[in-house]
Amino acid sequence: MREGNILRILGKAEEAIKVQKLEIEAARNSEDEITLARAVFSSAIQNISSGNINDGTPTLEEALQEFSKGDSFDHKQGAGWIWIIRADIITQE
Repeated sequence: MREGNILRILGKAEEAIKVQKLEIEAARNSEDEITLARAVFSSAIQNISSGNINDGTPTLEEALQEFSKGDSFDHKQGAGWIWIIRADIITQE
């Protein structure tokens, strides 16, 4: 996740997207729902931060679905992050 963020900040969006795909694949293989939810959320933020809101928004909704699968602090916190990002997107439209 951090590698993808650094690559995006450095203006290397294509490399960042490749790293994000590997991150999601590894998260799916981990079979840990919080790890997967965070990876999908990270991918959504990567897209949104790169100005690709059309791809980022559905990915953000996928992350919300993943975070909504549980009731732990981490699940609730992740869902809260998504509501914050949604609000940011709406105020920028």
